[in-house]
Amino acid sequence: MITLIVSSKHDSVKLFESIEFDRNHLSALVWANSITKDSLEQFIENKLDSTDILYTILHHEDGPIGTIDLRITERTVDLGFWIGAKYARKGFMKRSLSILEPIFNQYEKLTAKVKKENIGSLKTLESVGFLRTDIDDNWIYYEKINQPVELAGSDVS
Repeated sequence: MITLIVSSKHDSVKLFESIEFDRNHLSALVWANSITKDSLEQFIENKLDSTDILYTILHHEDGPIGTIDLRITERTVDLGFWIGAKYARKGFMKRSLSILEPIFNQYEKLTAKVKKENIGSLKTLESVGFLRTDIDDNWIYYEKINQPVELAGSDVS
């Protein structure tokens, strides 16, 4: 079982331990080789001071196993995510993204870019309705177009 929480500075120690444990698995991600405990804490703090939202994916037994980063503009959400090797290709990220569907539905467009060799993330995005829109030497670009829906009486952020 998993739960999503908005990341806080309090979560940074356990989240960093998870990153450190899986650094080899995460090495294809631009930030993974250089992140430190302090830079992660600063990253989370910056997210809390912006319109962006960083969610920590919590496994009921193991604690933090990944994150979902929503970079939000007025009508668009650019999505980034990672999950630990032990949980990859087991449906945890797909379930996590599904939990956020009510938030996603408030925006006209969702975007993401994934390294070509990251087959798991490519399949995950396609399984939740993203379509490939472009490709270059390193990246595959995705979009999902919505008809935005206001959630009555609910604060989902």
